[in-house]
Amino acid sequence: MPWVPRRPSNIPQIRCSITDLYGNRISFERATGRHFAKWLSSMVLGIGYIMVGFTERKQGLHDLVAGTLVRRG
Repeated sequence: MPWVPRRPSNIPQIRCSITDLYGNRISFERATGRHFAKWLSSMVLGIGYIMVGFTERKQGLHDLVAGTLVRRG
Protein backbone atom coordinates (compact mmCIF):
# COMPACT_ATOMS: atom_id res chain seq x y z
CA MET A 1 0.00 0.00 0.00
CA PRO A 2 1.55 3.36 -0.97
CA TRP A 3 2.20 5.97 1.66
CA VAL A 4 -0.44 8.72 1.58
CA PRO A 5 0.36 12.00 3.33
CA ARG A 6 -2.40 13.27 5.62
CA ARG A 7 -2.96 16.41 7.63
CA PRO A 8 -2.49 15.75 11.36
CA SER A 9 -5.84 15.83 13.15
CA ASN A 10 -4.60 18.15 15.90
CA ILE A 11 -3.94 21.05 13.48
CA PRO A 12 -7.00 23.24 12.91
CA GLN A 13 -8.06 23.88 9.35
CA ILE A 14 -8.01 27.54 8.29
CA ARG A 15 -10.40 28.63 5.57
CA CYS A 16 -9.61 31.82 3.71
CA SER A 17 -10.19 33.35 0.31
CA ILE A 18 -8.34 35.93 -1.72
CA THR A 19 -10.53 38.74 -3.08
CA ASP A 20 -10.05 42.09 -4.72
CA LEU A 21 -10.67 45.26 -2.71
CA TYR A 22 -14.43 45.01 -3.41
CA GLY A 23 -14.86 41.38 -2.33
CA ASN A 24 -14.94 39.86 -5.83
CA ARG A 25 -12.94 36.83 -6.97
CA ILE A 26 -9.56 37.70 -8.42
CA SER A 27 -8.57 36.98 -12.01
CA PHE A 28 -5.75 34.68 -13.07
CA GLU A 29 -3.65 37.70 -14.01
CA ARG A 30 -4.11 39.30 -10.58
CA ALA A 31 -3.33 35.99 -8.85
CA THR A 32 -0.16 35.65 -10.93
CA GLY A 33 0.86 39.22 -10.07
CA ARG A 34 0.25 38.52 -6.38
CA HIS A 35 2.36 35.37 -6.60
CA PHE A 36 5.35 37.21 -8.05
CA ALA A 37 4.84 40.13 -5.65
CA LYS A 38 5.32 37.62 -2.80
CA TRP A 39 8.92 37.29 -3.99
CA LEU A 40 9.25 41.04 -3.64
CA SER A 41 7.79 40.81 -0.12
CA SER A 42 10.39 38.29 0.98
CA MET A 43 13.44 39.76 -0.78
CA VAL A 44 14.20 42.51 1.72
CA LEU A 45 14.39 40.54 4.97
CA GLY A 46 10.67 39.72 4.90
CA ILE A 47 9.61 43.33 5.46
CA GLY A 48 6.67 42.79 3.09
CA TYR A 49 5.25 40.19 5.47
CA ILE A 50 6.01 42.19 8.61
CA MET A 51 3.92 45.03 7.15
CA VAL A 52 0.79 42.95 7.83
CA GLY A 53 0.93 43.90 11.50
CA PHE A 54 1.02 47.62 10.76
CA THR A 55 -1.45 48.23 7.91
CA GLU A 56 -5.10 49.06 8.49
CA ARG A 57 -6.48 46.16 6.44
CA LYS A 58 -3.70 43.74 7.48
CA GLN A 59 -2.26 43.62 3.97
CA GLY A 60 1.25 42.57 3.11
CA LEU A 61 3.29 44.26 0.42
CA HIS A 62 2.21 41.62 -2.12
CA ASP A 63 -1.47 42.34 -1.35
CA LEU A 64 -0.94 46.09 -1.69
CA VAL A 65 0.83 45.65 -5.04
CA ALA A 66 -1.87 43.29 -6.39
CA GLY A 67 -4.83 45.13 -4.85
CA THR A 68 -6.10 42.08 -2.96
CA LEU A 69 -7.37 41.13 0.49
CA VAL A 70 -7.27 37.85 2.40
CA ARG A 71 -10.63 37.08 3.98
CA ARG A 72 -11.35 34.42 6.57
CA GLY A 73 -14.31 32.13 6.36
